[in-house]
Amino acid sequence: VILSPAGNLGDLEIRIIWESNNWTMNPLNPVLRHGVGSWDQSHIYISIPRVLKINNEYVMWYVSGSSTILLARATSPDGLEWTKGQSPLSTPFFSWCDGGINGAWVRYENGVYSIWFEGLSTSNPHAGLGYGTSSDGIQWSYQSTPILSPSTDKPGIMSPAVVKVGQEFYVYYAVEKNQ
Repeated sequence: VILSPAGNLGDLEIRIIWESNNWTMNPLNPVLRHGVGSWDQSHIYISIPRVLKINNEYVMWYVSGSSTILLARATSPDGLEWTKGQSPLSTPFFSWCDGGINGAWVRYENGVYSIWFEGLSTSNPHAGLGYGTSSDGIQWSYQSTPILSPSTDKPGIMSPAVVKVGQEFYVYYAVEKNQ
């Protein structure tokens, strides 16, 4: 199952793969959208979902925003019909990510949620990778400095993905290079 931005800016659609080259659209699309009367009604998009199945519930973390990009959470009993949270989640607002966060990668292990994310800054839209933890996946504690910062040859660091092998974590990320 793949979640992706929908044709209408601000919505998420779900695509279900039946065979390696045959995609079928979910008739419930879009499965998540910003809307009137919602905390995200003025946002221009919902994007970059990360879905985990925890116990008997699917939990999605995604970003939504306009001038500041916020982390949000939705839940589903079946992975198809989603209910958004009533407000955005706690987001770090350190100087290196004063524009919010993007590309959140969430893991759940032994009762602890971990999050890796791309920090957005007014001076650099890809200001480094951050890290935080949570006991409930809603209230987060963030490190105040990036775990990986941009450099001269890598001015933009973004889109983290994390894999645990044994007791070690491997963080994969995209790099924007100088031309």
